[in-house]
Amino acid sequence: MNEPQIAREVKLDDQEKMRAHAWQYFTIHAGQRISMFNHFLVLTGLVAAGLAACVQGQGVLRPLGAVMGIFLAIVAFVFWKLDGRTRFLVQHAEDAMMKLESHFAVPEARLFMREEAKTDIASAKPAPVAMWSYTRSFRTLFVITGLAGVGGAAVCLALQLGYVGSASAAVPAPSASPIGSSRP
Repeated sequence: MNEPQIAREVKLDDQEKMRAHAWQYFTIHAGQRISMFNHFLVLTGLVAAGLAACVQGQGVLRPLGAVMGIFLAIVAFVFWKLDGRTRFLVQHAEDAMMKLESHFAVPEARLFMREEAKTDIASAKPAPVAMWSYTRSFRTLFVITGLAGVGGAAVCLALQLGYVGSASAAVPAPSASPIGSSRP
């Protein structure tokens, strides 16, 4: 083997190692992002169910519901920040993949490089059919969850402090008279 041929083989081998490294980095962090969102859904589902029970309950449940509502808002904020971090790591890997793809001879094989332009086109469609990114979808759910937590806490406090009547107080109690009473 001559020197240029060895250098070319090493270079191709190095490129393949770099591509494998970047791909592994991407898959780890992209998977981590989806896994984290799944954990968010489970945790918020449990807290929201508890919050709903507290809103319907009375006594000590209402202050507990206020705490759960604030906790739900905090959980939404923390997961929003964690998602931002994992999104950054995914984009970091995408940048590396795009740099490596720039050497591909076939333009159609440059998947990472072409994705952003194709996503922009799909996102520019009218609202009902426009494609949303993971980031937009996740952030929308984080905001809605945070607002629901704050709203649930406010409702629990308003009920506890008597600013709003509970639904059970508005329902008249059943009559205590025996059946067949001669009272009008």
